[in-house]
Amino acid sequence: MAMTIKNYISIVRRLGIVIQINILSKEYGIIFFYCFSILYGKIKKIKSIYYGHGVDLTKRNHIIKRWIQNIFHIWFDGILLYSNAQCKYLWKAHIKKVFIANNTLLLDGYEEKEVNARRHITSKYGISENNIVLFVGRISKRKKFDILLEIFNRYFAMSKDIAFVVIGPGITRQHIEKVQNMDNFYYLGPIYDKEKINEIFYISDIFCVPGSLGLGIVEAMYWGLPVLTMDVFHGPEEMYITSGFNGFILKNMHEIAKMIVCLFLDRALLSVLGANARATILDEAGIEKMFGGFFEVLSSLS
Repeated sequence: MAMTIKNYISIVRRLGIVIQINILSKEYGIIFFYCFSILYGKIKKIKSIYYGHGVDLTKRNHIIKRWIQNIFHIWFDGILLYSNAQCKYLWKAHIKKVFIANNTLLLDGYEEKEVNARRHITSKYGISENNIVLFVGRISKRKKFDILLEIFNRYFAMSKDIAFVVIGPGITRQHIEKVQNMDNFYYLGPIYDKEKINEIFYISDIFCVPGSLGLGIVEAMYWGLPVLTMDVFHGPEEMYITSGFNGFILKNMHEIAKMIVCLFLDRALLSVLGANARATILDEAGIEKMFGGFFEVLSSLS
């Protein structure tokens, strides 16, 4: 249904809405509509819940913008955040109405497979190397894909045992030109089929996105892949990474390259990190835990 004020009022009246959850994003229409829904809710005694990051995390250090966003939160009856880490950006006066719904994905399909299954999958995709570094996500500036290519070209282009596998839209002709003669670089394009993407996660060993990460952390760790990234502005899902326990947040590409080599030379350490990664997601990122946050904030306002 079109997001118009007329349709919004019609739904609220017809269904007798008493609580509304508001999500503000650049992808979800204009701010006028969003503000109108909050004001209309106040007039009609409809309670409003904010659901999101709390502040714009890409501008988290911008004092004025954080101040404006905190003023905005005065209008809400409840605040539902993606993780507890975002509380530090809110005024203390707001904390009493904050609830946490750990952001996650509904994932399934994980199963232990035999070595022969891995060989069958790698053969299907033409991957001959024994060790696989995986990048999944939209290839954009904030993901720092160029740094990943630099790591590959500088340290691993001649490797006979380490493969770099990339999945996602947005690769450019310049990117392709940099790796077109490299036999151990595999660009599989965007993959949206669940079974196929599960196969790739299953055969991979390390998940590496140098730049900004979000829910990709959850999917990688669910499949038991330690995450290697850099110390940049990540999404709330960064909370799942404990550097040295289930992955590493590193300073630069040289440290990433050294860690890749280290982990492939020490398979026991790689295995422990992977097991810790999966355990973290099962303990902290279950869909039940996310649902619990919604249940608590709604219960508090009912």
